[in-house]
Amino acid sequence: MSWTEDRRADRNAAREQDRADRRAHDEQALALRRLAGEQALAAARQAGDLAAHKQATRAAGRQARRAEARKTRAAAAGWLAGHLAELLVYPLALVSAVLAVPAMAAYGRTLYGPTGFALSILSELGGWAFAFAVQASRHRHPDRPTGMLTAGIGVFALVGAALNFAHGSTVPGGSPVHGVVMAVVSVAGIVAHQLVVAAPPRSRAERAAARRTRREADRIERAQRLAARASVIEIDPDGTARLVYPAGAYTLRRRLTPISTPTAPADRSRRRGSRTNPPAAETVAPEPVADVAPVPAVPSARRPAGATRPGGSGATRPDRGAGRREIARLYAAVPADDTRSGRQLAADLAAQAGLSTATARRYIADLHKPTPTPAESSVPATVGGAS
Repeated sequence: MSWTEDRRADRNAAREQDRADRRAHDEQALALRRLAGEQALAAARQAGDLAAHKQATRAAGRQARRAEARKTRAAAAGWLAGHLAELLVYPLALVSAVLAVPAMAAYGRTLYGPTGFALSILSELGGWAFAFAVQASRHRHPDRPTGMLTAGIGVFALVGAALNFAHGSTVPGGSPVHGVVMAVVSVAGIVAHQLVVAAPPRSRAERAAARRTRREADRIERAQRLAARASVIEIDPDGTARLVYPAGAYTLRRRLTPISTPTAPADRSRRRGSRTNPPAAETVAPEPVADVAPVPAVPSARRPAGATRPGGSGATRPDRGAGRREIARLYAAVPADDTRSGRQLAADLAAQAGLSTATARRYIADLHKPTPTPAESSVPATVGGAS
């Protein structure tokens, strides 16, 4: 190859390399422009999303504020509806105070000098202090009596009316009519407050329910007082004393009279389990009690043998084993899962059998003693369902 051909080949290679470089540069510039466009598009989209988010946030805030405003308006309307009486009465009381307080302050100054301005506090504000005390007591403690506070309202209202009547009667150019007008203006606000706000009217059903509640409370209090009076005092060996109350159903008149109600056994069965057919393994068998024959009366000179009591009743001595047999019968009917204590159970059984609590406890203790074998006792066991 000659030098000319080498120069030509070099120039061709240089031109080819230059074209490749320009093509690579153009491709790189195109890629950069494409990337810049994509970045601009992403930025625009992000800006749009941010604007939409801000707009949505502002819309949500406006809706929340509207909902809060509606809630506030509803609460205000409910409060106004519930306190309409106060809104009508308190302006009346304010007008009454505006008329009465300056007049009484001026009257006090004529009587006591500069310190007499405080007379209006005694005559006009004393009754209001008791009025607000009555209202607060009835709202916070509905069951608490307010008789003394109401009496305080009446006393201070009379004092204010009397002072205003005296002022209207003795003021220059005054008359009893002026005194009556000033007295009425002085007590008008507090009277309206007591009638409308402090003691609002109740429906017939509410009054009937209140009367029924008072009667029930009075009856329960009287029954508890009579039960405490009729209770039995039980003293332990250590000297501890307690009252034992006979459980059961009673009617309340002058005293507690035991009665039998059809629903009492069912109620006791639901609370303590059925009294009928208790489990044989848990039932304590009572001790057999012998039937004691009546003992004939000993003949005497005043009443010979075979004679009867006056009136021909022919009555004999009472059966001395009847109480023991009654306790055994009642004790056999007590379920094994009875929750009463021994003392309370003895008191209840004693009340039903007409015995003392100590006697009933002794009979119950005898029932827990070991039953004698047939060789030791030949007395038939016929009490309490034993055979």
